[in-house]
Amino acid sequence: MKLLSMVDIPDDLAAEAAQVEGLQDRLIFWLRAEVTQDRKRKSRYSAQAQEIVRGAIERAEKMKAEGFDREAAMDRFEESYGEILDQLDSPCSSEP
Repeated sequence: MKLLSMVDIPDDLAAEAAQVEGLQDRLIFWLRAEVTQDRKRKSRYSAQAQEIVRGAIERAEKMKAEGFDREAAMDRFEESYGEILDQLDSPCSSEP
């Protein structure tokens, strides 16, 4: 398989890269390391955990497409969190 069938490389870069001595060997070495790392990553988590992550990613992408504003959500979270901390810091109003 040729690398060009997997990756779009701009013509000007491909022409220059073809002149780099030993580049093919280094790319093959790097690809083997990436494949090994990907196998480890995939085997580290159960199929169920991987499905949960895929579902979360899909929901996040859907929220982005629907215009979800992460910054506004974080502002609401920080406000709520601050209110909770204030309640925890204040003395209890009812004593036994």
